[in-house]
Amino acid sequence: MLANDLITWYLFFGGLGTGLYLVAYACERIASHRHGAWTPFAHAVWLPSLVLTAAALTFGALCLLKDLGRSSDAYLLFLKPTLTPISIGAFSLIALAVLIVACIAMELRGKGSDTTAFRVVKALSAATALIVALYTGILLAGIAAVPLWSSPLLPALFLLSALSTGIAAVLIVASFASSKIGSARTQLAEPDRALIAADCAVIVGEIVLCGIMALALRDNAAALVSMESLAIGSYAGQFWLGFAACGLIIPLSIEVIMIARSIALRVIVCCTGASVIIGGFFLRYCLMQAGTHLSLFMFAGL
Repeated sequence: MLANDLITWYLFFGGLGTGLYLVAYACERIASHRHGAWTPFAHAVWLPSLVLTAAALTFGALCLLKDLGRSSDAYLLFLKPTLTPISIGAFSLIALAVLIVACIAMELRGKGSDTTAFRVVKALSAATALIVALYTGILLAGIAAVPLWSSPLLPALFLLSALSTGIAAVLIVASFASSKIGSARTQLAEPDRALIAADCAVIVGEIVLCGIMALALRDNAAALVSMESLAIGSYAGQFWLGFAACGLIIPLSIEVIMIARSIALRVIVCCTGASVIIGGFFLRYCLMQAGTHLSLFMFAGL
């Protein structure tokens, strides 16, 4: 079943894992050029972010394999590959998992980020993570039978959501690594401020993309049925509370206040981050469920 909860969890863990790595990698790259507060920050969050990325990708892959139902389905995906979004995505997911494990091994062995090999592995991981973050949106957008997913902006929305959850996860990790960073973490340091400001921009981008997608689909009767189920129907609670409130409005409001007052209390950072991550899940849940919401329109022309 396309709207199986396992697929939703796969999309969520895949987005969280890729976003987490991309944000951690960006912090590591900035630290290598700017130093200052970025150096202890990036050093403190790098290895924990790698481990969490590996865990998220593993959970996502397990959900995908479980949803296939038969192990032979998974074997065929790799033994008889075709140039399709799902095969490209599957290979990218496996490649990313291998690269992340390699990064963890090199980090634990003390190879350091100054070696050429490590820099190449990290850059390849970032490129692969970007592919994985985009491909699920490309895959869903290519399913013409589900009008809600037909927007070419869907991959961009998935990418922004992944980055937002990734920023939230990195900030949560940093809030528990305050001793390594060398700060009491009650006031915003430069990395905190930059990441929070970036998340504000990403959330605004999500809001804009959702509005554009809704306007583009307003003349499609089948898509309107799906959007109605989100606005006032079966999934209104999950959409307005789970996604709109937890993923967009609440964190954006708190983050603006955090920047204005330079607040970095652990409880505020963690609660805001958790809200963003919950919103990332419900974005995918709402799109999957409302997209395959049964209606007479889905059977038109059969």
